[in-house]
Amino acid sequence: MSKFYKFSLFILFCSFLLGKENVFAQETVPSPGEKLEAGEMTAGKHFAEKIRLQCPQSADISDIHLQLEFPEGYELLIKAKPYLRIFTADGQIDDKLDITSLTPSFKIAQEVPSDMLYAELNLYYCKHGDEGLCLIRNILFEIPLQKSNQPRQLKLAYSVPAVDI
Repeated sequence: MSKFYKFSLFILFCSFLLGKENVFAQETVPSPGEKLEAGEMTAGKHFAEKIRLQCPQSADISDIHLQLEFPEGYELLIKAKPYLRIFTADGQIDDKLDITSLTPSFKIAQEVPSDMLYAELNLYYCKHGDEGLCLIRNILFEIPLQKSNQPRQLKLAYSVPAVDI
C-alpha cells in the first residue's frame, strides 16, 4: 500500500470524524444503544444521506438483501469494514451487519415491533489502483413497516453517485 493511499485514508478518516465528508448531511443518526423518543432523529453523532422508502414493507422480516452499485472505476473497500446497521428508534432492535460483497444477504428472521425500521449503511470505496482516491458514504434508509402474515425479504438498493474531481 503506497504512502499516498494511506495518507488519503487518513485524511478521509479525519474529515469523517469532523463530520465534513458528507455534503449530503441532512439528519443525524442515533448512536448504537442510544434510546430515542418515537420519531426523534436528532441526537446522533454522525451524518447520513436520508432515503425514505415509499411503500411499507413487511414487519416480519426473513432476511435483508442489499444491492450496491458503484461508479465506473470505483470499488467497495472491504478492508475498511463497511456495514449495515438496522435499528428501531426505541432500541429494541440494534444489529450491525458486516458487508463483504456488493450483494450481501443477512438472515434476520424476526418481527419488528415497530412501524418504522432504520438501516444505516456505511460504505468505504476507492478508485481502482494503488493511489486511487478513497471516499466514505453514509446512508440512512427509513423503512415504514406494516404487519404481515408471513415473513418477507427486505430489499435495499443503493447506487453511489459519480464523483467529479
